[in-house]
Amino acid sequence: MRSAIVATVCLAALILAACGPTFNWRETSISDTSLSALFPCKPQKASRRLALGGAEVELHMTSCDAGGITLAIGHATMPEPAMAGPALLQWREATLAGMRAKSSNASPLRLAGANETPQSVRVQALGIKPGGGELALEAAWFARDTEVFGALLYGDAPSPDVVDTFFSGLKFR
Repeated sequence: MRSAIVATVCLAALILAACGPTFNWRETSISDTSLSALFPCKPQKASRRLALGGAEVELHMTSCDAGGITLAIGHATMPEPAMAGPALLQWREATLAGMRAKSSNASPLRLAGANETPQSVRVQALGIKPGGGELALEAAWFARDTEVFGALLYGDAPSPDVVDTFFSGLKFR
């Protein structure tokens, strides 16, 4: 009798877990910025100091994992607006080098409210996971005044719907 109850409870838990949405999109304000984004799960926050674009800055990351992919938005404040372009380029190059990108495709990015700069780009890349295997990246780098941003989606090859929802959810207030 007891094993039947345990089996029923376990089966019910599995059914409920299977019915839960993998991508439960919610709008999230990116701390201390005027940017908001859509995340499919409750994001975590972290930060660290690093050299970027010729300055020592605090890089803040907001990220979560869902459906085999990581979605993240990083941001930092540069001391001067002129430093934003070099910071975006360095950030993009470091990201692609870190994933050992085998191929990448960059296109200009136009985001309402963002600076118009040649370093504002949308990138698709294929690289290698730390433990081996293919790593897909969809990313965008952009700036607003002295703030620089990186929006990244990486992991298993995400569906076009997930990519479109994530990037179309980037909005300045």
